[in-house]
Amino acid sequence: MKLYKILCSAIPLLGFMCVSQAMACADYESIDPTELKSMRDVLVKEDADPIDRLTVFQLLMCSDQPAIRAYAIDVGKQTSDVILQAEVVAAALSELDQLDIKLVPADNLNDKARKYVERVKSSLSFIVRSRSRSGACVGLIKREVDLCPIGARASALGSTVEFSFDVNSRNLSGAFALATTGDMIGYIESHSPATGRIPAILRLFP
Repeated sequence: MKLYKILCSAIPLLGFMCVSQAMACADYESIDPTELKSMRDVLVKEDADPIDRLTVFQLLMCSDQPAIRAYAIDVGKQTSDVILQAEVVAAALSELDQLDIKLVPADNLNDKARKYVERVKSSLSFIVRSRSRSGACVGLIKREVDLCPIGARASALGSTVEFSFDVNSRNLSGAFALATTGDMIGYIESHSPATGRIPAILRLFP
């Protein structure tokens, strides 16, 4: 992988090939500290070529060090580049072991919504049972074949995360978008009972 990284940094025209290689990494790998520094310098530079930043981010997400992956996400979420934003959201989702959602009480909630918020104490949590890096999604129930089953998953779509959980009489859906604050802001809606949309924040980032 070292030679490939050198080629990526030395020949900008290989940018798209580097992106494909980075996206295809199936296993975490060790990255040389010198290479880490070079990649960090590219990632933090806002005026760097967008393809170079995207490539570097994807390579850093292949690091076998959780701290390096967390750093890449923390820097990447601050970008205004919509392509990199989408990659950051998908990568952050794949790193989660638990999906935590905070409900935000609002004055215009109906009675059912207010009672629901009180009943769940303004928070919802779901253990991540499986994940698909290539599919940019996580499964919230265990299935042998389908890593992200319909009705029990969270999926990254651009800079948004769509959520659904229809299991054991709990019928929930929601969507969250990356805000300029770095938060994933959106809503949760219970369909049984029917609450309407309740403002919520998805804790996607450390």
